Amino acid sequence: MARIQRSVALGCVVMLIALHAVAQDKPPSGRSGAYEAVRRQVERSGVKVGQSVPELKVFTLEGKPAKLSAAWTARPALVVAASITCPIAQNSCPSIVLRERELGPKVHPVILYTVEAHPRDGRSPYAPFTGRKSGFPHDQPDTLEQRLELARSFAKRVPGVEVLVDAMDNAAWKALGGGPNMALLIGTHGKVLVKQAWFDPTAMAKEIEKLPDPPAASSSAGETCRDSGPVRHSWLSAAHSAVLLQAADLSR
Repeated sequence: MARIQRSVALGCVVMLIALHAVAQDKPPSGRSGAYEAVRRQVERSGVKVGQSVPELKVFTLEGKPAKLSAAWTARPALVVAASITCPIAQNSCPSIVLRERELGPKVHPVILYTVEAHPRDGRSPYAPFTGRKSGFPHDQPDTLEQRLELARSFAKRVPGVEVLVDAMDNAAWKALGGGPNMALLIGTHGKVLVKQAWFDPTAMAKEIEKLPDPPAASSSAGETCRDSGPVRHSWLSAAHSAVLLQAADLSR
């Protein structure tokens, strides 16, 4: 009975996250002032559509060095910037998990965890908010370990989605445009196909649908391997794998 209750509780949590993401599945269009200022800044900064993304060093959640370009070697990547003190990112990023069913194995989604947008101490990199103390209980990290800790907390909002962490010089954030919740669709050749100053999940899904279907050999979402469990061919299988593993841990 205890196992059943824990499984039901886990299912309720996942459902609440899903419903919240559906309700917030829209960019901050219609908002003025600071948000539009950030939009204009991101649009004219960093790589543009058609340009190649430079080689950028990032870190895994475990703190191991990695290359951001590895995200798009096998298939196009959707790279979305986020931080735990960005309310827009908190609302938009969970929709990546939900849209796996629609978008299937066409893209590799990646959250790029960046500099904090609205830290408690007011050290925001965005001019309209610099010096303003926020209601978030997190200061701007001074060390990589501090940023990794916040990134791990944010990762719980997007189960099954890869989260990579920018270096403390914020090189990846700057190179891509310097936005708190920007989104880039990057092809396997490393060139930017689509760039959004603010992540718009609905509009991005339409762009992803235009991508060619992957080879038949790699499109068998849901296929399983006898020894290693579900094969992570799509966003959906990755997210489901994470949820199933959590359920298994709770039921022990």
